[in-house]
Amino acid sequence: MALSADWSQAKPFTPSDTPALVWFGGIATAALVVLVATSVWRRQPRLSYEVWQVLHAVLAVVAVVAALAHVLLVDYYVDSVWKQVLWAIMAAAFLWLLVWVRVLRPLRIRRRPWTVDRVTPDSDSTTVLTLSPTGHDGLRFEPGQFAWITVGRSPFSVTSHPFSFCSSAESNGSVEVAIKAAGDFTSSVANVEPGTEVYVDGPHGVFSIDQYEGAGFCLIAGGWGSRPP
Repeated sequence: MALSADWSQAKPFTPSDTPALVWFGGIATAALVVLVATSVWRRQPRLSYEVWQVLHAVLAVVAVVAALAHVLLVDYYVDSVWKQVLWAIMAAAFLWLLVWVRVLRPLRIRRRPWTVDRVTPDSDSTTVLTLSPTGHDGLRFEPGQFAWITVGRSPFSVTSHPFSFCSSAESNGSVEVAIKAAGDFTSSVANVEPGTEVYVDGPHGVFSIDQYEGAGFCLIAGGWGSRPP
């Protein structure tokens, strides 16, 4: 990203002396720099995962919106119809993605709740949650797939966590996920009470040998998702 302005205009950088296009360019650049810095060095300021995720989302929106305003204010960036159409499509796609992730997908997930059936301590600071579908047939998944899990919160909450399935789908639709204590959320999983409402967004991923018959494989296994049932 680059600022498109004469340095004499940008140097004062005060509302009275600096054009709006420079302000928007500066805001977009600053948001992008902070976004990258807080992603690479998240642990130094000790940002929790939840705070980082909210900050990341806000900074991304600010960077895109400010960059779009900067481009529109610099006329020669979009001085032809095809460029205007392209930028309109990209802006609409970004808006649609935001609406889908934060509104439409949570609405769909909310109609298919799950319940914590069992909480089973396992070895090496790991807890196995057995999840049962509530009012629906559950889901089918391939070996190697995972889901985003929201425990005891609304599906509209900012934070969910990805975990691989560590069991086959049972006849009653229940599934199991094994979670090792390694952070704020995972360390609290052992205290989850049976009956807690859970939302499951999945399955996701294509890491399954069933989809690549006849191919050769070199597997480096790690994590509980590769554990045999």
